[in-house]
Formats: sequence, C-alpha cells, structure tokens
Amino acid sequence: MLTVHTSYLRYIRRKRKIPLSDAAKLLGINKATLCRYETGKSKLKADILLKMASIYNVSIDELCKEMTS
Repeated sequence: MLTVHTSYLRYIRRKRKIPLSDAAKLLGINKATLCRYETGKSKLKADILLKMASIYNVSIDELCKEMTS
C-alpha cells in the first residue's frame, strides 16, 4: 500500500514558490480540494499525484512511501 506524505505536498509546493491557487489551476482542481489533499483530509487521486510530481519536479517516490505492516 502506498501513502502520500501530505505534509510534504505543502512543503514542496511552497519550496517551489508555487501559490496554492496557481498549483490548483495547473492541476485542474479547485483550491479547497488541493488544501484537503495537503492536509490529508481527502485521498489523493493517482492522476493528480502524477501531475503534482511533474509540476513540483519531484519523483512519485518522493511523494509516496511504501507502508509495511
């Protein structure tokens, strides 16, 4: 099972100096949805995750980690 580092999503967006509204527009979602993804209140869809990795110029591996139980 893969999980997204939700706190990292906000960190990397801010590090890249991409405002929330700009990132949401590039992702094709509204700001509230992106905020819910960044806070972990909504599950991130795979297509959005791929777009985030591209926009933020990071790998999927950086945004996710494998969970072991």
